[in-house]
Amino acid sequence: MDDDTPIARLVGSTVAEVERDLIIQTLSRHCGSRTRAACVLGLSVRTLRNKIREYAALGIDVPAPARGDARFAADELVSSCVGRPPVPLAVPTLWPHET
Repeated sequence: MDDDTPIARLVGSTVAEVERDLIIQTLSRHCGSRTRAACVLGLSVRTLRNKIREYAALGIDVPAPARGDARFAADELVSSCVGRPPVPLAVPTLWPHET
């Protein structure tokens, strides 16, 4: 296996570490918007906030929400996410799907 593949970089990490990194990177990509990150990750905002509190208690830096029009942007996002399934993550599989 090539050591530079996405899966190879995950080997040796716990699921909790991978989840934490994914949440933090998603928050960073969406300017700290909890609503947007929760929608993209397929989590409830409450679950995401609980995980953020857990990380903060461990001393892990979590991107803060952006200031300004964040409330308007969050409302716009929520209306676009309501009734839609969570956005699938582009995670390579280890084994081919059985049919």
